[in-house]
Amino acid sequence: TDPELEQAKNDLSMEKSKLDPWVVILVVGALALAALTGLRVISDARPAQQSDKRKLRDDGYTTSPSASQAPSMSYVPSTSYSPSNIPSTSNFPSASSQPSFPKMLAVDCPAETDDDAIVPKTIILLTVSKSSSLCMLILLKEDGSRVPVARSYRGNDWEPYGGLYASLSVDCYGNYQCDIPLEPPPSGATYVLKSTSPAHAITIEDKVARFLESATFGGSPAEIDSLAKTIASYEMDETTAIDRAFASWVANQQDSTTTPLTSHRAFFRQRTLSWSLGSTRTTLTTQPCAMGSRYRRYSFTGSDYEQLLTIGNDGNGTLPLFVNGLVRTVVEAPIVFSDGSVAEGGKNYELCSRGMKGLGATVKLRQAGSCRKVVSFGSFNGNPPIDFFDTTPPEWFDITPYADAIDQKSYRYYEEGSIQMLNVTSTIPPEHCSYSFAPGLQEHFFVRFGSEWFISDTRFVLLNNDIDTPLEDGGQSMVSATSEAAKRDWKVRCSNVPRTYQNEDRCFWNEDRTCAAGQKFLSGGLVCGSPNEVSTSRSGGGVNGDGQFNVHTKFDNAGDAQKELKQHI
Repeated sequence: TDPELEQAKNDLSMEKSKLDPWVVILVVGALALAALTGLRVISDARPAQQSDKRKLRDDGYTTSPSASQAPSMSYVPSTSYSPSNIPSTSNFPSASSQPSFPKMLAVDCPAETDDDAIVPKTIILLTVSKSSSLCMLILLKEDGSRVPVARSYRGNDWEPYGGLYASLSVDCYGNYQCDIPLEPPPSGATYVLKSTSPAHAITIEDKVARFLESATFGGSPAEIDSLAKTIASYEMDETTAIDRAFASWVANQQDSTTTPLTSHRAFFRQRTLSWSLGSTRTTLTTQPCAMGSRYRRYSFTGSDYEQLLTIGNDGNGTLPLFVNGLVRTVVEAPIVFSDGSVAEGGKNYELCSRGMKGLGATVKLRQAGSCRKVVSFGSFNGNPPIDFFDTTPPEWFDITPYADAIDQKSYRYYEEGSIQMLNVTSTIPPEHCSYSFAPGLQEHFFVRFGSEWFISDTRFVLLNNDIDTPLEDGGQSMVSATSEAAKRDWKVRCSNVPRTYQNEDRCFWNEDRTCAAGQKFLSGGLVCGSPNEVSTSRSGGGVNGDGQFNVHTKFDNAGDAQKELKQHI
């Protein structure tokens, strides 16, 4: 009946639901078994594939080479493949039937007294050097030249030598053996191994020098000696003492309280004292009466390049020279060019040589497109001295008590006893020097030092505005001092900088008049400095003798004024 049929269907459905979990389990188990079987097949195939590769890497050494050519060989211990975590089943091969990796020849470094040992030409396996020697892998070219490829020293792993082979891949296995893939050598060339011993025992100082060469730009003798003494002071074996001393050195380098950070920016700013025609957006110029100002003996500098030179004529056998309309010096007549021609009085020329540094340096003048070398100014060859003969400039003073000569040996045309540059060593009292520079283009001032004339050599000035000591007004006073300058480029900009993570702990609030970015003046404001924005040090002669580092800027000429003056040439 229909009720009986429905009951039978329900009973059958219940039985089927009881069987479904077992079906799932059986299916999953079958899939897992199949996956493991495939993995096993792939794994078993790998040793055979690697065996084929090893055959290629042996580069033909299927039989032993002759004793004169073959390096000594050692065997890599055989290792068996033993999979783990795989269920034991009759479908898998037994452990005794597992394949093994083939044995591969490893090339040993020859003895120090042996000749070059020839090595295979493709990928090779090298053992590391002995603990007391250096082993080099070298490309020996057909012409006999030798190119270093890789090295192992004192039992360390092999490493690329550098140069052409700096990117060479070297794989080391921790068992004193390293794989090195080599490109086939050029025709007629071959790879060889050569071992050498150091000419002397490696001392602690040698090890320290090697460490500092790697960790720094190179250690000084004092640094090497100090670290070597530290190592010697430890009462322990040398290797442990070296490790301890080197670790301590690194820790000290990272500790700013024991090893303060140094700055290229600060180093550069302290030593930058370049010529400057006048104030700029970022600098002021030296004041003629202030300590650190410079005065030079020679008439022209490289900064006079492309400036207008006017030759006057006073009728007494001398010729006054004017640069951009300002008197520079007086020279004897005639002014003779290298082609024998003579410069004419009352004419305009363009200074067209760059390297006019020092007395006697080359001076060239251009007129009508031709740049010609000046052989002599009267009896003086080359760049002439500042001189006025029987006359004097409108204003001058004696600077002898307040200045010293700067070392002159950096000048190409240096002569013993010839003073070319002065450094003002103390501020000159107002009763002797009342000059002050206005913003923009500056005039020159003349002084006497002993019996010789010198001219002011204006340099730009960088002020201290670092994190710890920023300018209190944010540079507002300099902005005000140059606000009336005729050119925008002669106006100094505000030095106040935004607050950042570097300076925020040392910014301060100034209640007085300050300036901020954008040349805005405030009745009070936050003042912050910039990292390593230190001032120029003007107390010494510097590496160049005449003014430390020289920096060329676009403000080294008179800009529009220069162009206007050129119209008169």
